[in-house]
Amino acid sequence: MADTAPLFKILADGSDVAFAPKKMVEGDSPSAAPGLIGFSFKDSSGNVVLPSLTAAGKIMVDVAASGGSKLKARGENATGSLTTVTIATITLTASKLITDFQANGSCLRECLFQIIWNDNASETILGEFVVGAGQFSFHWNSDNAEFTSGATGTQQLLLKAKNIDKVSTIRGDASLLQAA
Repeated sequence: MADTAPLFKILADGSDVAFAPKKMVEGDSPSAAPGLIGFSFKDSSGNVVLPSLTAAGKIMVDVAASGGSKLKARGENATGSLTTVTIATITLTASKLITDFQANGSCLRECLFQIIWNDNASETILGEFVVGAGQFSFHWNSDNAEFTSGATGTQQLLLKAKNIDKVSTIRGDASLLQAA
């Protein structure tokens, strides 16, 4: 008589009834039998989802943003300013997803730069940085942040700056990706 290994039931249904997992192989429908499927995909609500494949068997990837437009603006304030001035302005299209926004700023004196979203005269500071002795220029990026431009009114991404102690030429540029 041969000893058989015991079966440890490791899954539970909605009623807390334990049962053993069924072996699943490639091509099995996950709704056909209970099983253990190891995927780490989550939807926008945090729920577990299985990836969908294209007809060619490839994982679908949303590349809508890559089909957009790269917009860029550059400017300078040659005399410098102890009050906030706009260095660069990018005009946005209404109701578009804005990603990959970034800015560069430079000045030979201490200077505060702000990256601002102007949503119909309501300004939101998205980021800021200071340059000065030891670092006369700086590159700032959005670290994968995104926003959707407003549906009405003026929509802009602004690079603003002001000298902190003494005036000196302020230079800068800003860029972003606007979805198609």
